[in-house]
Amino acid sequence: MRFRLRLATSIFAGFMVALALSYTIFQQPLGAKRLVLILPPTIHPNVAARITVAAVNDLMQVDTYREDLVEVSVNPCSHASLAVEGAPQPEWNSPVTLRLFESKATPIMVGDRYETVALTARWIGGGPILQFHTHSCIFLNLGITVLDITM
Repeated sequence: MRFRLRLATSIFAGFMVALALSYTIFQQPLGAKRLVLILPPTIHPNVAARITVAAVNDLMQVDTYREDLVEVSVNPCSHASLAVEGAPQPEWNSPVTLRLFESKATPIMVGDRYETVALTARWIGGGPILQFHTHSCIFLNLGITVLDITM
């Protein structure tokens, strides 16, 4: 009886060690599934604001290995414009196409009046398709503190 109990305990312990080891060895990193827009708390008219586009996983963690191509735009009726940050001669227009570096890209936006702007990020290509929420849109009021930036 004792032998069977020890044998069962040993088999169970071995199974648990094997399970823990296989989880550690075969654990896949959580890859990005969607794009999110990260905005400054306040955007004022006639002042350039940095907008961040990031590829995140289901836990909202940035997947630092993505170098996809994304497009960021504002609604066509808006007076706001976008440009690529760091460009020697920024061209203010919408949309702008950016390449993610370590899963992030930072366009700049400026608007000349108080208005509600629909800011959109869209996956174009690169790594595996961003399957969920590949088209992210956020509404913001130029000149008013941004209260909710969740997607």
